[in-house]
Amino acid sequence: VILINFTNDTSQPFTAAQAASFVNTSVNSYFTENSYGKMPIQADAVGWYTVPLTNACQNFVTYMLEAIKAADPYVYFPDYSHILLSYPGQCGYAGVALIGHSLWSTADGSVVFGTAGVKSLYFQDLRVNGHELSHSILNQYHANARDCGTKVTGSDAECTNIEYGDKFDILGAYAPSPSSPYHLSGRHKPIEWFGPEEYTQITTDGTYTLNPFESPLSTKKVYFIKKGGTPPVYLEFRQPIGFDAGIPLNVRDGLLIRYSKFQGTGDAQALDNTPETTSWLDPALTVGKTLIDYFSGIAIKVLSKTSSALTFTITFPPTTCI
Repeated sequence: VILINFTNDTSQPFTAAQAASFVNTSVNSYFTENSYGKMPIQADAVGWYTVPLTNACQNFVTYMLEAIKAADPYVYFPDYSHILLSYPGQCGYAGVALIGHSLWSTADGSVVFGTAGVKSLYFQDLRVNGHELSHSILNQYHANARDCGTKVTGSDAECTNIEYGDKFDILGAYAPSPSSPYHLSGRHKPIEWFGPEEYTQITTDGTYTLNPFESPLSTKKVYFIKKGGTPPVYLEFRQPIGFDAGIPLNVRDGLLIRYSKFQGTGDAQALDNTPETTSWLDPALTVGKTLIDYFSGIAIKVLSKTSSALTFTITFPPTTCI
């Protein structure tokens, strides 16, 4: 963590020790739970450094270059895989990140690391830190929603994309409180976080069972369906466990369904299985309901649900020969 301020704003709203403590406790707890213990985070922090810029909003890369120069005498950059900046200023965002890792020039040579920034006003908001670090560490884009009006799904002409519209993924734009963001969705968690049977593809008609997505003890956490030429569909079952403790009743009672991309981008799209309401806090497909996917024709029906398992059927459409 590098803390910088500016020639006309030398404020220091928290110490480097406090910044490191927040990352090593709150941020670490979030990613350790999300990764089922596979990606803990450990941080050091340095600063504040006053860089030769004013607090007028600058390009994030400009901030990074100045921060690296300021910290170079005190930091051996090859020891780190990620740089998180914090700074005051006039930029109209809470946080920003570069997707994935980039090559940066330091006094220690060229180093590849991920980069993200959180304005100092929001640094102790876990929603913002978790969102930006999910971009830069995990190489993921936003969690969007697909609004098809009175229908659950439909063609691109019938539906619109809602940026950040998925309420049950930290890469969307909702959380019940600054300290309790919901889990990343199965679409955005790296497959390496799952065991060989926990994240699997459905290829045939049948009855399938999902266990609570949040539990490291769950046997089945994510299913996905890929039918040639159509958006892959991701399925998960959430329960009020850990950071997901505040999820609403509809979500804990049904199946969350997402497309893996939107019109060729890397963004995921949540589907609203209760289009009769205006809320996006009730998107789950609940017991007795059936979704027929517009693109693939696959039918998904939820049969039953307990606190430890949700059972559903998948039916593929007949193959058409041409």
